[in-house]
Amino acid sequence: GNGGRVYLRRCATLEVWDGSAYTHATFQTPGRILTVDAAGHALVVEPAASGTSPQWSLRLIDPATNRALSQFGPFDREPLCADLNRDNTRLAVGLRPPRQTVSEALGDVFEVWDASAARRLSRLAPPPPLLTDTRNSLAMSCLVTFSPDSTRLATSGATVHVWQTAS
Repeated sequence: GNGGRVYLRRCATLEVWDGSAYTHATFQTPGRILTVDAAGHALVVEPAASGTSPQWSLRLIDPATNRALSQFGPFDREPLCADLNRDNTRLAVGLRPPRQTVSEALGDVFEVWDASAARRLSRLAPPPPLLTDTRNSLAMSCLVTFSPDSTRLATSGATVHVWQTAS
């Protein structure tokens, strides 16, 4: 009605629809987009080019210039989902869970970062589900999202949990 901006992320492509100006723009990013902040900056995941073990990093970039605004990592597992709180002071990341030899996940792993200092604050490992984890090992998915006031964090992998961010 009165305009607004909508961000659509498709792998490494970000579409920006601006309702107040009736414009549309498409940007290619250097990695898979996990989330977009309120200012339109994209948080992208990419393999880190160091060492022999697989490592990953996240970069918050300006999609119009592909200039990195901040970087997080390295991560020992591939980041699958992420969310920045409204004032971009906290970052929550869901990592690909370790697998058993029969390809069943051993449990979900989430991390909370201080986004301004680019350092990890905590690692959250919710208890595994009581029943077998039936998620497809190739299409493993997760979701993390902060509450509007940033006092809670919801995580979803094999199970859903709500965490108090203060503790």
